[in-house]
Amino acid sequence: MTLKLTLTKQSMRACFGALVALSLTACPSDDGADDDIGETAGEEEEETTTEEEESTDTTEDETTTEEEESTTEEESTTEEESTTEEEESTTEEETTEEETTEEETTEEETGMGLSFEGDVYPVIMANCSCHVNGGPAGLAMPDAGTAYANLVDVAATQEPGTPRIAPGDPNGSYLVDKIQGTASAGGPMPPGGSLSSMDEMLILDWIADGAQP
Repeated sequence: MTLKLTLTKQSMRACFGALVALSLTACPSDDGADDDIGETAGEEEEETTTEEEESTDTTEDETTTEEEESTTEEESTTEEESTTEEEESTTEEETTEEETTEEETTEEETGMGLSFEGDVYPVIMANCSCHVNGGPAGLAMPDAGTAYANLVDVAATQEPGTPRIAPGDPNGSYLVDKIQGTASAGGPMPPGGSLSSMDEMLILDWIADGAQP
C-alpha cells in the first residue's frame, strides 16, 4: 500500500514537471514576437524620419536652385540693359561726331564763308593803291561796294568777253590771270610784286565759293 502511494506521488510530480516544462517552452516564442514587433516599429519610424529629412533636403535644394536661377536671370537682364544703354550712347556719340565732321568739311569746302567786303577788299586796299585812289584801265575801287560792282560779272577792258570775276570759276576770271601773270595784255598785278600765296589762295577760294559780296 505504501509503495503504491509513493508511485502515485512520483507520477503526479512527473506530470506536473512536464506541464511546467511545456509552459516554459511556449513563453520564449511569445516574448520573441514582441521583440520583433518592437524592432519593426523602430525601423519604420527611422525610415519615416529619413524620408522626411530627404524630402526637406530636396525642397531646400529646389528652393536654392530657383533662387539662384532667379538671381542669374536678373543679373543677365541687368547686363543686357546696361549693354544696350552703352551701345545707344556710343551710337549717339558717333552720330554727333559724324555730324560735326560733316559741318566742318562743309565749311572748308565752301571757303569758310569768305566775303568780298570782309576778306578780299582788305587785300586790294593793301596791294592795289592805284585802283583804290583812282581808276586806271576803267577799274576804280575806292570802296568795297564800288570795287565789287566793277569786278563781278563785268567784262575786262583789256580782254573783251572775259569777265573780271566769274563767280564760281577762278580759271575763267581775268583778275586771276592778272594776279598770276598769265593775262594776254598788260603786266601782272599788283605791279610792285606778286601777292603772297596766302592772299592769292584767299581770292581764289572766294571766287570758287561764288564771289559773295
